[in-house]
Amino acid sequence: MCLKNFFPSLRDKYWMKITKEWTHDTDFDDLFQNSENKKIELNYLIVTNILLTLFVYNDKFKREIYTNFEIQKYMIEGIKADFEENELLNLQINNIRELFTVLTRYPVSTMVPRLCKSGDIIVYRGFRKSYNLFFDKLQSMNRLEIGKYVTLPTFFSTSLLEDTAFRFTHQILWKIIIPHKNRDKFKYTNLYHKDINLDKVNLEDSEVEFLLNIGTVLKCVDIQYNYEKTFPIPMFKSDPVYCSKTVTLYVYEFQYHKKIDIDKFLKNTY
Repeated sequence: MCLKNFFPSLRDKYWMKITKEWTHDTDFDDLFQNSENKKIELNYLIVTNILLTLFVYNDKFKREIYTNFEIQKYMIEGIKADFEENELLNLQINNIRELFTVLTRYPVSTMVPRLCKSGDIIVYRGFRKSYNLFFDKLQSMNRLEIGKYVTLPTFFSTSLLEDTAFRFTHQILWKIIIPHKNRDKFKYTNLYHKDINLDKVNLEDSEVEFLLNIGTVLKCVDIQYNYEKTFPIPMFKSDPVYCSKTVTLYVYEFQYHKKIDIDKFLKNTY
């Protein structure tokens, strides 16, 4: 049994499209060239910058958002493509609303029988320098401590492969454990829209990505400083290159998905 048997709409164009757009590596030129009827695809870079700016600055969002370098580039390309300046941000905010709604309608992992994971599910998330303000904000809220809770203010791509997360991290790595006891609360947001047996899949050959929704609540259970690992960096036409990196590892346990009124959540963006 697979996801389409639980939620047939996930196989419809609309439902499939918005989650697939998250994985598109589309530059801004292509983004506007591929637009239809003034509808722009979700761009994960712009969406993330909008949500992180909202989290860091809250009611000062409108003052700060246009100082963001990525937003500035997006606006310039959009105006070149004959979009109105005041509609460009709203188009991506609407995409945020749509993606959030779709992810809330995914089934929990216990409703996917072939998942068959015998123990905990563990995913990893690496952070680039662009998340420095995010961590500064968490630090000011005293949330980067063992025993403290974090409610995700944005969508988080995570990987079952620690090596993949290491490739995308600068100094901080998150290890997120979905305990077996909490599996009935965890949305099975596998972006490939199919049920994968996590005990049998060859992770070296098949990257598996789970997208955590806005409002996912995590509890910090451990912090490991000077966490070092050597990992491969795949090369297109040659053998992998190995790299070593030392990071701070935060270990979190998934708790639940907080109920969010997305319109209220986004009110300061209007």
